[in-house]
Amino acid sequence: PSFVGLTYMSIDVTTINWAEDAARELKAHVYTTLKLPPDLGKRVQQLYGDAERAFDDRASRRQLRVPEDDRDDLDARNGFIDDRKREWLELHTSIPADFGGPVDAPPATRLLECACAVEHAFRALCQQVLEVLARSSPPLAALVAEEARSPLPPPGARESSRGFAESMLRVYRYDSSFRQREGEGHYDMGLLTLIPRSTSPGLQINELGDRGRAPWVAVEKEMGEGEAVLFGGMTLSRILQLSTPDASQRLGHAPVFLRLPALRSPPRVSSDGSSWRRDSADPPDRKSTRLNSNH
Repeated sequence: PSFVGLTYMSIDVTTINWAEDAARELKAHVYTTLKLPPDLGKRVQQLYGDAERAFDDRASRRQLRVPEDDRDDLDARNGFIDDRKREWLELHTSIPADFGGPVDAPPATRLLECACAVEHAFRALCQQVLEVLARSSPPLAALVAEEARSPLPPPGARESSRGFAESMLRVYRYDSSFRQREGEGHYDMGLLTLIPRSTSPGLQINELGDRGRAPWVAVEKEMGEGEAVLFGGMTLSRILQLSTPDASQRLGHAPVFLRLPALRSPPRVSSDGSSWRRDSADPPDRKSTRLNSNH
């Protein structure tokens, strides 16, 4: 495929109407880029460095490793995972993490602290954009209100606020020999995904996604340090009746996924998007095996 660059400026999240601007760009282009506050941009760089040190530390890897019996629990597992030629930290901060023992290796504790701070900040940004999108979508507004009424996370969880309990952070590191076939991509299953610029830019997005063929956008090549790309997942696309962008990434990065709980299915939306109904027969909004293997 051919590649093109972005033709517009990133949206500065410190401005008053940034969330409205981001929502408008999502509707028009299915993705947009954000300029993070300086302190959050520094946190992201710290996260990449902390992950590098923890992944290279034998004690940290052992203490954080997800038990073999929990590896297939895609909606609740917490900890370190290695698979073929990649490794990553996965955190569902609204679910208490049971690492099977104490986590006291300094690289591991520093990584957990920084990862939780970044996840909390990124989730807040995603929710601000989601609230703006909900103003013009009754189905989405109903879901946002339902999440606002959900129970608080249980004791021991690192997140204290209500809503979107299965949202998660992943911090990836790929082996240099791990390559993705040209043009191979995947869709995210949730509501919104926010990915800060990686240490080795490689993220590509196909704007048309499930509507047809389009050039791949080498989005990170046009982004500066302290910026992030925001795009909608299949759940949001279904509710707002938008295209789902196709994403391709094979280098170290740290996406945050804003998702509905697995047992809370998205509503069925009328053809004009003005009404909705809950259908208990809907399948849960889980990540598919294919998505997990590609992201």
